[in-house]
Amino acid sequence: MKEVHYVVLLLLVTLISVYGKFLVLGPDDPVVATAGEDALLECQLVPDISVRNMVVKWLKSGLDSPVHVYRNGKDDIVAQHRDYRGRTELFKDELTKGNISLRIKNTTVFDEGGYTCFVDDKTKSETFTLTLEVVGFGCEPWIQMKGYVKNGIELVCKSNGWFPEPVIQWINEDGHNLIQSEAQYQKDSKGLVNVQRNIVITRESKNKLTCRIRNGQLNTEQDVTVRISDDMFPAVPDWLVPLLISICLLIVAISALIYWNVKQNPRIEELELWKSIVELGQWKPLVGSEWKRICECEGPDQSLERGLQRSSLLSEVVAIVRELLLSNLYLRHFQWLAERRAVAAGVTRIGDTLGSRGLDWTLLQDMAHSALSL
Repeated sequence: MKEVHYVVLLLLVTLISVYGKFLVLGPDDPVVATAGEDALLECQLVPDISVRNMVVKWLKSGLDSPVHVYRNGKDDIVAQHRDYRGRTELFKDELTKGNISLRIKNTTVFDEGGYTCFVDDKTKSETFTLTLEVVGFGCEPWIQMKGYVKNGIELVCKSNGWFPEPVIQWINEDGHNLIQSEAQYQKDSKGLVNVQRNIVITRESKNKLTCRIRNGQLNTEQDVTVRISDDMFPAVPDWLVPLLISICLLIVAISALIYWNVKQNPRIEELELWKSIVELGQWKPLVGSEWKRICECEGPDQSLERGLQRSSLLSEVVAIVRELLLSNLYLRHFQWLAERRAVAAGVTRIGDTLGSRGLDWTLLQDMAHSALSL
């Protein structure tokens, strides 16, 4: 197929030479340049005639100004686009041979696109269009340890200066892809891509790992390998498990003790209430003496009717005291003041009742008022 192409090209050159015409030719495949390096856009007149008296322009799609202009035997910088000033040049020694190739210095990813070589000899103009592709072959990747995560170690692989976005993978020593986080891409001021990817490895993982970054357009890749020692993984101390068991047992014991105290608290409060009632010993002797008088029906001048009256009064006093004690039996121990006042109020009721029956319980009433004043 190439032989046919060359034959056709030879016939065209012959016809052009006979009739004094020319063609502009260039590469069929895209021109690939590495970011930061120079790009060469080849363009040739056929036949090889001088272009010193012609106008040569290099145009880029999407720009309103030419990338490079050559007219009247010199470069026209004024007509050139500002982003390309000082970055483009023609091969001056080759212009007489019809070579109008353009060199772009310090290529960036923004230079990528379609270019047109335009030639005009004032009688005829010819053009040729080609494509420039810019790639970035990033720096060698490096691996960092971010820290411990659960029972593993988090690693991150980074690399800068890629274009277009590369593929980054973590691979074990068997060549299998590992479970990893999503790749992160970030463009710098030059349009190049910085890439990184994290992975968490555990003690059960293979200790030899490889971070691989591949540029599919260039069909090139870069690798970096790391070995992780078992000593780097966090280990559980021998004393940790017994300590956790002891803490759990202690928590259970404390909970059981609190539960037992809660269950026993009503009984304790009952005992404390009885203790508080007993401690009101200021009126116990007085009650005892009056009680004795009531029970024995003292006094030679007391009739049977008086004794029966006292027996009825005794029953009423017992009922009042019983009611008093039962009503205060389940009071909380922190209501001590209320308990004392309740007892004093009950004693006052007893004194008032006996007083209405003709008995002198003045001292008992005084004691009740004294308790109420606490």
